[in-house]
Amino acid sequence: MKNMNNTLSSSKIGTWKRCWRKYWYKYVRNLVPKRKPRLPSMGILGHEGLRAYWKGEDWKESVEELFKNEFKSMPKALWEEEYEDDLQLVIGVLERYFDQIKCYRSEKEQDLVPPETRFEVPIKFDTTLIGYLDKVIEVPGEGVWLIDHKFTSNDPETKLEKMELNEQLDYYTWALTKLFPDKTVMGAVFNVVRLKLPAKPEPIKSGKRLSKAKITTDYQTYYDAILEYGFDPNDYQKMLLKLKHQKSPFFRREWTDRDEFELREIGRELEQLAVEIPKTTFPIRHRAADRCSWDCEFEDLCLAEKKGGDAEAIIDEYFDVYERDDSEEEETEQNDYANKPF
Repeated sequence: MKNMNNTLSSSKIGTWKRCWRKYWYKYVRNLVPKRKPRLPSMGILGHEGLRAYWKGEDWKESVEELFKNEFKSMPKALWEEEYEDDLQLVIGVLERYFDQIKCYRSEKEQDLVPPETRFEVPIKFDTTLIGYLDKVIEVPGEGVWLIDHKFTSNDPETKLEKMELNEQLDYYTWALTKLFPDKTVMGAVFNVVRLKLPAKPEPIKSGKRLSKAKITTDYQTYYDAILEYGFDPNDYQKMLLKLKHQKSPFFRREWTDRDEFELREIGRELEQLAVEIPKTTFPIRHRAADRCSWDCEFEDLCLAEKKGGDAEAIIDEYFDVYERDDSEEEETEQNDYANKPF
């Protein structure tokens, strides 16, 4: 078993930077909230579809198999009809995505690693960085690119804000310099896939024209609806032109370069983190307390300890305690990688 203090991941680093107390609970005291059985998120299903597609497998079957295996393990009292809708939505979104995406930088690009490859690279002393790579390509005459996907229920534009500051992209791109020291690492191709299908416009009650109600759609869906209802596309040229030139509300791709200076600075940061994180011997609370209520599962425990309450009783009732090993940390990192941002 590997000493987990010597293993860093994007998730672990992010937790430490956010709140030392949360890090203390999760990685020092090894507390994990007790959870009811639940199905994989749509983000995890989406990444399973990507993995199977890139490997040349029947991706629909892989997604459905993952869903059904987890569904069978759930108590009937927790079953919800919406779960099946979520599955079909993921399949529908992936169908459209695969139909549109043929390559990421060039038709001559080549894969360097299998999909969802687990990596472990040295940082400093005996500390290593671990994680999972969606996809890595090499473009002839250009260099190596990390291909990263995020599934979201929101407008893709919101996920591209401050992309240059995305620490996971930083760490994973830096890892490529260790995995492929003789190649030129260019940066990351960041793909945001919205878990939403284009809405189909409907005719008004009289049936004389399409409704002008605001919907989230695309050119092809709108054009097909015009023909389906027997209308003349010339009467909808303004809307069709707008849709044709809009930024896609369903899929966005951006490129973020990482030059030699940036990669060197990322490495220096990781080296310092490898020194500082193991020093966390006191659970200091983060000052942004307004964020605790919506994204921290340790909030009640934190408050109980602050007030001198019976923290151990809360731990016994709401948390499991176990010793992590490197495989468990890798699994946590992979799930976080699939779900964020969501």
